[in-house]
Amino acid sequence: MSLRGRAVHTMLTRFSPGARLQSRLLPTSPSDLVFIGDGLSLHGEWEEWFPASSVRTLGDELLLIDDAREFVASIDSPRALVILVGTADLLGMGGSASPRRAAERLDALVALATSRVEPASVVIVGVPLRLALGERAFDFNARAATLVAQRGAVFIPAPPFAGDDADGYMVSPLRWDAAVYSHLAQAIASATGLPGATGRPVPALSDVGKGFVEKMEFKRAQLFKALPAPTGKVVLFGDSITEGGFWSGWLPGMPTANRGIGGDTVAQLTARVDSAIDSPRAVSVLAGTNDLVRSDSKDADSIGSRFRELIAQIRQRDADVPLLINSVMPRGAKYIDTITTINGHYREIARDFDAEYLDLWPALATPSHTLRKEFTPDGLHLNGEGYRAWAAVLRPALEGMLASPRA
Repeated sequence: MSLRGRAVHTMLTRFSPGARLQSRLLPTSPSDLVFIGDGLSLHGEWEEWFPASSVRTLGDELLLIDDAREFVASIDSPRALVILVGTADLLGMGGSASPRRAAERLDALVALATSRVEPASVVIVGVPLRLALGERAFDFNARAATLVAQRGAVFIPAPPFAGDDADGYMVSPLRWDAAVYSHLAQAIASATGLPGATGRPVPALSDVGKGFVEKMEFKRAQLFKALPAPTGKVVLFGDSITEGGFWSGWLPGMPTANRGIGGDTVAQLTARVDSAIDSPRAVSVLAGTNDLVRSDSKDADSIGSRFRELIAQIRQRDADVPLLINSVMPRGAKYIDTITTINGHYREIARDFDAEYLDLWPALATPSHTLRKEFTPDGLHLNGEGYRAWAAVLRPALEGMLASPRA
């Protein structure tokens, strides 16, 4: 079980579209509030719940308790530290799934954390009480609460599981519901004394989808409607490639709102313009690569036509917002001609709608016009080095737009 669990953990962390291994490339200071954790933490959009604080999120999708130590050791005197780990351990991905042994590992982690941060400013969030974890979650949380208190830190229990009849609790070990994130944001604000923003009422879901990707899409769209309105922020609008970015780290000094949803096509982005565009400071759009495989019409002209509708919707929503259109990124060789034609349409659309066009191919493509291997785990999504290369051209483009008289 140990070897199999570790193999599954390694595979998912490397190849999952949501894998976020950018933490090792980004500075950890200065920060008022640092979150270290697995996918449950990474997808909370904490920067928006705590807009008055400098927030940094570190970790990866299936972060193990022992692996969190390197991130704890890297932080530099934050005002508060929040740690959300344990789910992958209790699923057996790091060795024994024993709650006792996992709690012992957590105790060692908290000891390290409280040696670097004032103990009362260290917050540990319990693992979700989910059927997949069985009684292990109850046992682990009970042990963790006692050990954390003995270290002088704060333990916040995960909200109780209310059942799957309506919205569900989470769709995998990697995501929580919007209602849970809203609840935790309030609890963390109370525990740390840092001011938190008031979210909007969490909308009910009439459908959570049947497949894994559909569930992820529905849940993340629900979160966007529950977060504080992204007024005055730089909105990153797109699919999983946008969703995967640690934008507060890559775009320091810019208040950002990540509005990426894995799997989204251009038409799906068009359907949620109103929830994403709310008096933003600027908008960056990256979309179209999913249309190559998920849309009924996959030809370049059809995708370009749908993208024109998307940009028209954004301009109808906000006629004057500085708008940046990213080219569709390179991927495998069989897509080169189609993507080249799509990007030709995007250039024309940018001119027609008074937007900036950012050609990402010089930064990301090989001489043979495919995505550079060192930038991707799977030929499509970006790893940390890939995000660094994108941010290296995205950041100055946004800064130039924001410095213009129009912005």
